[in-house]
Amino acid sequence: MKLSETQTKVLNQMKPDKWYCSYDLSCSLGTLRALHQKGCVKMEAGLGSTFSPRVNITFQKINEEEI
Repeated sequence: MKLSETQTKVLNQMKPDKWYCSYDLSCSLGTLRALHQKGCVKMEAGLGSTFSPRVNITFQKINEEEI
């Protein structure tokens, strides 16, 4: 699968056992959603995700065993 330079950089910052929001990673929500569509990360929308999506939508890197 082909990842952009930004997507690769963000994915390399993430650890598989920790949840991150786009604010934590200093990236756009679009970058993380693209990684989710490609199957690289899991996504969870918490309470308040409509009000503050950059903080309340969290992502977790998928382990290679789960792919």
